[in-house]
Formats: sequence, structure tokens, C-alpha cells
Amino acid sequence: MSQAKVDKRKLEKKNRAKILRRKKIKQALAIFIAAIAIGALIGVPLGRKIYKENKKREDAKAAEAAKYVSSDDLNSWLDEYWVDNYSDIYSGISFATNNDAEAADTESDADADTDADADAE
Repeated sequence: MSQAKVDKRKLEKKNRAKILRRKKIKQALAIFIAAIAIGALIGVPLGRKIYKENKKREDAKAAEAAKYVSSDDLNSWLDEYWVDNYSDIYSGISFATNNDAEAADTESDADADTDADADAE
């Protein structure tokens, strides 16, 4: 063997640990990148399919859960809610319409007349 070959082999023997370490790191990195790529190729379409199926199920449940309430039921609930929560706040206020206001005025006039008659006697 020539002296150059001998020197080359001695250098390889001396740096063999570093060379093997680099080789193992490169191999591990290549395996890791390949695993990530394969996982992405399989996982992304599968994940999208699962997401769409789950979304369809949720939409179906939401559509099933959305029920309509009749106006009578809503009015009765609203009346009960009003009485339970706000009736005592507005108990002294009358919300009379024009017809009710006229009727109330005539009643109060009639009451005033009977009070005047009672005072006159």
C-alpha cells in the first residue's frame, strides 16, 4: 500500500467515532422527516374526512334541537316571567289605551259625583 492510503486509513480510524455519529444523526433525521411526510400524507385527508363527518353530525343535532315555540306558549311564558320579575316594580303604573283611559275617567267622575252627593247629605 502506498503511504497516502495508509495515512487516509489512519485518519479514518482516528475519526471513526465522529463519522459514525454523523451517519447515525443523518439516518435518524431522514427517518424522522420520512415519518412526518407519511403522517401528513395519511393524516391530513383522514383528518379532513373525520372533521366533515363530525360537522355533519353536529349540524344534524343542531337542526334537530331547533324547535319552534307556538305563540300561545311564548305569550304565557312571557306573562309568567313578567309577573315573577317585574310586576312589583311597575305595580302603580297603568298602561291604559285611549278607550281604557276614557272609561277610567268616566268611572272616576262617577265616583267623584257619589262622593259629592255623600258630602251634601
